Amino acid sequence: MKRNLLRFGLLCLMMVFAFIAKAQDVTAEWNFKANLPEGIQSIQVEKSVTAIASTVEGIEMSVDATNGKLKGRSADAQINKGTILKVPVKSSRDIVTIMNYGNEKYRATFTIGETTSADEIIEHNATVDEATQGYVQIEVAENGYFYGIKLVQASALQEKTLYSTDFTNWEAIDRAKATDKVVKVKNLYSKAGTYPKQDADVIAVAVKCMLAVTDKMDENTAYAIAKALYGNLDRMKSAHSAANAISKATAKDGMSIKLNPGAEKFFNEK
Repeated sequence: MKRNLLRFGLLCLMMVFAFIAKAQDVTAEWNFKANLPEGIQSIQVEKSVTAIASTVEGIEMSVDATNGKLKGRSADAQINKGTILKVPVKSSRDIVTIMNYGNEKYRATFTIGETTSADEIIEHNATVDEATQGYVQIEVAENGYFYGIKLVQASALQEKTLYSTDFTNWEAIDRAKATDKVVKVKNLYSKAGTYPKQDADVIAVAVKCMLAVTDKMDENTAYAIAKALYGNLDRMKSAHSAANAISKATAKDGMSIKLNPGAEKFFNEK
């Protein structure tokens, strides 16, 4: 029984580690020098407000040129005083980088946060307030040219390690006290041959394996985790037979805590 529970625990940890390994920062660019995304060099915004797509689908930068101008060129972009750029951010670990013109004489001057600069590379870490409002605002203080904007949105799954163990610090459970009021268990019927030297069917116990998150996790991230997990069951089953017990149809059975809205959305999908 102890070995069986250990394998279930290891499977849960393997899934968590897989998510962390798969989690990656998202890098989006508006790169006039390299014409990325394709066609950005032909953009011209003047006396209007528009959204410009980035190299990542769904991430757009707002350009307010009501009192300014943004015009793409063959290897850079002209940007005039009064233009306001709003770059979308999700957390205070996101980084916005302005790639300014190479020739100092023709560079634009930008104000981002509390900094006004005409440096070739201007890097800004989003603040908590900016993450809350959903964007970093960049104002053009002086006319000039620049190459583009780069945004790195940090993966929410890499924020911190919640728990780790090598199992040596786990205390043995007092069987006299291990009632269903203390430990939630269910019967697990192991067929003969499930494990080496197991010649007969054995009734054991199993515990629910859940991924618990705080209520700060956003809906989209929770949805993506659930989809990644249940969309790769074949891979997990090939790694360990214990994954054969995992299915979307029974995922919510015996759930003792409230689901994140994103996970709820996934499980309710047909």
